[in-house]
Amino acid sequence: MMGGLLKVAAIAPAGFWRASQFWPHEGVTVDPDDLDDGVLERLEAEPMLRITPLEAGEQPGSLDDGQLVEAIKGVIATLEAGDFGKDGSPKLAAIKERLPDEKDRLTAELRDQVWATIKPAD
Repeated sequence: MMGGLLKVAAIAPAGFWRASQFWPHEGVTVDPDDLDDGVLERLEAEPMLRITPLEAGEQPGSLDDGQLVEAIKGVIATLEAGDFGKDGSPKLAAIKERLPDEKDRLTAELRDQVWATIKPAD
């Protein structure tokens, strides 16, 4: 088991689900001490994920704006029917749940901007 903060990133550009969490291609920061028993081992055994120690100077949740937009797109692509509101737009809470390191940067306005670029035609 690795010590310190880890960066967990999906190999697939669209991201990947494992251990009841969405892992974006850009990666998210994880404190192994915050994971339930056995989860880190399952993540480490998953060939569709890259797990690396957080590099010196790298800040948790430090996706640049473009990476954040792509991560939101990846999350939206994996949402289930219950994760969308009555108006058809993705629920902000569902996106924040899947990108916990970025929750403070995720706003309804940003969600709407991203959704406008990928939503199905009426």
